[in-house]
Amino acid sequence: MTPHEVTLGGAVYRFRARMPLEFTELLNDGKLAQAVKLLLVDPSEWEQMRTALPDDQDLTAIAEMYALALPELQRSQLSSPSGNGSSKPTSPSTTASASPKPASARRRSGSAGSSP
Repeated sequence: MTPHEVTLGGAVYRFRARMPLEFTELLNDGKLAQAVKLLLVDPSEWEQMRTALPDDQDLTAIAEMYALALPELQRSQLSSPSGNGSSKPTSPSTTASASPKPASARRRSGSAGSSP
């Protein structure tokens, strides 16, 4: 079978003609970078491909070659220097509530066209 060819950043990358079963296992484990590397005919091209900064549309196009729909992706999954998709949090684990105040705590204002 003929491999798929994808052009990113001016370079052509060849992907396996058929998706290995391990690909879905890696995706389910949140290991997108390893999953994409597994699809390459020459896995040593992964570092070069990663520096081309493939975006969500590129990854979706690659997945569609195998008739897959990818879940929502986090941009850090491919840009992680270690390639394992993990990164340290950039904000505290707790955040202040952004919910509106309850109706009883808000000041009521009438509308010009409303009547009781």
